[in-house]
Amino acid sequence: MLRLAPGALLLALLVLCPGLSVATVHVVVAGSGSIQPVIDAAAPGDTLRLSGNFSGAGNVGLDPAGKDLVYLASEATGATFTAGGQTVFFFRSGETAATRVSGITFLGSSNAILCDGASPTLSKLDFTGNYGSPSSGVGGAGLRCENGASPLVDGCAFSSNAHLRGAGACVLSGAAPSFLDCDFSNNSAALGGAVYVDDASPLFVDCVFAGNTAYPLADVGGTLVGGDGGAVLATGGQPVLTRCVWTGNTSHAQDGTPDLGGHGGALAFVGVAAARLGGSTLHDNAAEREGGGVYLAGSATAELDSSLVTLNLPEGLFGAESGALDIACCDVWGDGAPGYGGTLADATGLDGNLGEDPIYCGAVGGALPLGLHESSPCLPAGNACGVRIGAYGQACAGNIHRHEVPLEYATIQAALNVAVTGDSIIVAPGTYAGAGNVDLNPQGKDVVLLGAGPALSIIDGGQASRGLLIATGETAAMTVSGFTIKGCRYALGPAITCIGASPTLENLILRDNISLSDGGALVCINASPRLTDVLIHDNTAFDDGGGMFCASGGSPQLTRVLFFDNDATGNGGAIYAQGASPSLLDCTVAFNNADLGGAGLWLQQGGLCTLERSIVTFGYGGGGIHVETGALLQASCSNVFGNGGGDWSGDAVDPQGADGNLSADPLFCAPSTRDFHLDQDSPCAAANNACALDMGIYGVACDNVHHAISGRLLTAGGVPVEGIGVYGSYYEAHTDSNGAYTILVPDQWSGNVLPLAVLYTFEPTLRHYDLVGADIPDQDFLAIRERLHRVPSEYPSIAAGLAVSVDGDTVLVAPGSYDGDDNRRLDFLGRNIALLSEGGAAQTVIECGGAGRALNFENGEGPASVVDGFTIRGGHVFYEWESSSGGGIRVSGASPTLRNLVIEDCRAKSAGGGIAMANSASLVENVVLRHNQAYDVAYGNGGGLAVFGGSPTFTGLLVHHNVATEAGGGVYLSGGTASLVEATVGDNQAQRGGGLGLAYAATPSLERLLVTGNSAGSGAALHAADSPSAPVWACSDIFDNGPSPFGGFASAPSGDNFSLDPLYCTLGNENYSLSEQSPCMPDNNDCGLQVGAVGIGCTLTEAEGGPAAFYLAPNHPNPFNPATMLRFGLPRQASVTLRIFDVLGREVATPLADVTLPAGEHRLRWEGRGADGRPLPSGVYLARLEALGQIATRSMLLVK
Repeated sequence: MLRLAPGALLLALLVLCPGLSVATVHVVVAGSGSIQPVIDAAAPGDTLRLSGNFSGAGNVGLDPAGKDLVYLASEATGATFTAGGQTVFFFRSGETAATRVSGITFLGSSNAILCDGASPTLSKLDFTGNYGSPSSGVGGAGLRCENGASPLVDGCAFSSNAHLRGAGACVLSGAAPSFLDCDFSNNSAALGGAVYVDDASPLFVDCVFAGNTAYPLADVGGTLVGGDGGAVLATGGQPVLTRCVWTGNTSHAQDGTPDLGGHGGALAFVGVAAARLGGSTLHDNAAEREGGGVYLAGSATAELDSSLVTLNLPEGLFGAESGALDIACCDVWGDGAPGYGGTLADATGLDGNLGEDPIYCGAVGGALPLGLHESSPCLPAGNACGVRIGAYGQACAGNIHRHEVPLEYATIQAALNVAVTGDSIIVAPGTYAGAGNVDLNPQGKDVVLLGAGPALSIIDGGQASRGLLIATGETAAMTVSGFTIKGCRYALGPAITCIGASPTLENLILRDNISLSDGGALVCINASPRLTDVLIHDNTAFDDGGGMFCASGGSPQLTRVLFFDNDATGNGGAIYAQGASPSLLDCTVAFNNADLGGAGLWLQQGGLCTLERSIVTFGYGGGGIHVETGALLQASCSNVFGNGGGDWSGDAVDPQGADGNLSADPLFCAPSTRDFHLDQDSPCAAANNACALDMGIYGVACDNVHHAISGRLLTAGGVPVEGIGVYGSYYEAHTDSNGAYTILVPDQWSGNVLPLAVLYTFEPTLRHYDLVGADIPDQDFLAIRERLHRVPSEYPSIAAGLAVSVDGDTVLVAPGSYDGDDNRRLDFLGRNIALLSEGGAAQTVIECGGAGRALNFENGEGPASVVDGFTIRGGHVFYEWESSSGGGIRVSGASPTLRNLVIEDCRAKSAGGGIAMANSASLVENVVLRHNQAYDVAYGNGGGLAVFGGSPTFTGLLVHHNVATEAGGGVYLSGGTASLVEATVGDNQAQRGGGLGLAYAATPSLERLLVTGNSAGSGAALHAADSPSAPVWACSDIFDNGPSPFGGFASAPSGDNFSLDPLYCTLGNENYSLSEQSPCMPDNNDCGLQVGAVGIGCTLTEAEGGPAAFYLAPNHPNPFNPATMLRFGLPRQASVTLRIFDVLGREVATPLADVTLPAGEHRLRWEGRGADGRPLPSGVYLARLEALGQIATRSMLLVK
């Protein structure tokens, strides 16, 4: 047998056939040479194998000048072009299908590929983050075909491209390209969100168009144009679209003269276009004006056959002017929304057209959401035409149960009650409120709860109920989609609460909800829900997590979620995560507020939060992202910028500059109207950042003009002042290490720019600007004096810090115990100073040691004089009457603001063991007064608080276990019009008025007071010494204050006041938190408001009193540290054993061993200690209750 050496055959062919040429492979590696010279030297038929990331001269604007070459990406490293707004390939010299471009990614181009009279083969290309400005003409950010070009475009992806005048992905003019199996997603433009067809005849086969958007945008002259055709706009030509899918596309409108846009959520055919659609699916598209699926106007025509048009808004098909539609064998179904509109007559029942639910697999857990169930009328056996209707055939089978609300069931819960796992509940457009439509619970069933879209299907809590509780192990197959959930008010997670469940939550709006504790909209406890395309805004939490609260494990996954204008009175304006691991991808978090910290995110107690391609910006209060010790954050390709109080706090490490992270104004299109689309120049746009990816929920949709106002903050000695907030426009910027700041403002902006005078006094205090039309540099401010004084790092005592302060200064005290003469008898001397603690009252204590009071205000101080975050302990005053009042704080003829204080173990000879006030209008918030005493035999009034005249306001006041020898064990009010709101007065003692004592025509307002367990010789709850002393009660609970709760001239109030057991979580241990069933909680009283200073601390699973069955309720809190409360019920007397086991089954403690207990509910506080009395380590423990031959077990999580 003849064997040839390697290459011999090729050599023989060349010798025998001298005219034969052999193609050459040219390997081009980025950074080692340019591509254009290789193209110039190559012969027709040669291959260029490209490797790396190409940009700059010689690598863009490539022109083969008619040579048919092959351009392939390296299989090992790939090939990417980052074009900086330029075109990469010009095919304009008759190149044929032998020219092939394959496997390459195009970023940041404008018309990445231009085919002008040429017909190359384009396969497996990825066009991502390309853009075009108005000045670039009517182009496609990815591909432009014109003048007879007919390229084959096969298996390509066009995503997140934007054009401010043309189309997001492709512009086709006088061309006939063929698109096979291509994907168009999340593109945006003025003329067709993805594709613009102008006198062209393109063919689209097996293509998917999803999430594309058309907006009216300004052209090069500033005139608004476009806004029609969320996915495709055709003004002429004969486009043919076969077996394609359109879903989630939108067209937006702009009111004006003339009105623009908002036509054709998926497709708009206008002018003289003549389109043909066959075997396609148009589902869940939306137009702001007309034609959610297809819009026809002018003299445009469309032939539509064997296609599905479903759930498009405001209607499926719309005709205007002379637009005409020829439709046959189609299913047009809107689940209540109209199928046809405008000039188009309803064709249902004609030419084989249907108007029936197609029964998609997505509604029954199918793998292909828009595939058809075997029972679908759109399969050949189900319709008169005998054809498949829609892009997909059968994709699922088996039993199916669909429950329609309100067609079959009057309420959503009624449908949930009969459903089983795998069923679907279809909710028609409408507003659903009241019993059966709120407090929904799937009860552990993995069902699909499907609304008609957030704009149409609305669950309204009526400010009195929770929306949805998912707490019985539901999995990702349990889906909630297509609703707005609003107006819910509940103790925890008013819109949706997930406990131990991981549902899929998609296409939702959660807004205007109120939590009385955590999670303004959403709570996840040991839960891992998947959130996709969810808007969470304008929610409020009266504790942590204004938008979302997650704790105790779990890994919530958030994709394209928008948080804005949420508010928390505690931490985490948008998200609060405690021991949980949320992940955020393509999310925007903006304009949220947290009173204490972490306006965007607050992370603590372990867990790993990931932030990818997301924006956290313009938060108010306590910084953008706060990370506590033990929690972790990983950020990549994200932008954290312009948050009040700084972008990062706690243990957070600013990742700016690493992993593609940045800190720059995101340049939203219209932040004042909450339009969070990106400006063309936004650093979050793919074309303008190192990641070459869009950040945030939305892409580019505008091209605004901005101007920079910039300068430096310097001391008198020229030293830069770093880290100072400078406010202007709508956000707070921060100075860098050079003291430099930059504020970007829109064209013609007017307003002020000012440095925040917290740490320094600046000169000037602000700069005003009118109609800014250009950059304004050198806007410097001079720091003339420091305004923050730190104790003890700068000043050894609190008195020393106060001594150097002037109006507007702040004395910041580090955690610790402060005693001695320089830390008591403190006096502001009439100055408006803020005395603040860094660590709060639990960590910052003023120890008076029985030698005087802590603070004195008697020089006309006003509300700007603030004391916040201290414990004041052991004060004692006992001199002549005028100065022997106010053991902790004395206020006379002044009105300071007092917040977040604990005043304990203080004594005053005459009045106000804790606080005494005379002729004051102070605001006092969240103050605890406990174990204080007013002890003079004749004048000992107000063990906790004494007020003489004036009109002070007290909110959130907790007054307990105080003693007065005369009147007002808790509170004494002498004259004046004091106001007490949401206060708890409990277990105080006096001779008269154990809780409250009134005298000298006092007429206080007492609103939402909880007065319990007080004792006195006369009037245990309240005593009035004279008839003019008359309180005005509102929505208060006066309970268990002995046999004579009212004494003197006082009487029991009527109206909305009541006397009911408040159901404290724990009796007798100074814990005044309430059970969920307490009549003092909003859901359980006629006022709809919380009564008392302390909210929910536990949940009862049985009513107080004798339960009907044996039970062990969930412990609270859980997780806990160091102690938790266990509750159990006995229907009759029994011998009870309660054991605690660890996860290995070892018994670690036995709190109860064969103890006989009566019938009723019982409470036991477990301190988290083992049998030897030592604290147990963190972990999961099991509580096992044995009684009456029955066993109940609960798991508990101890976290340290």
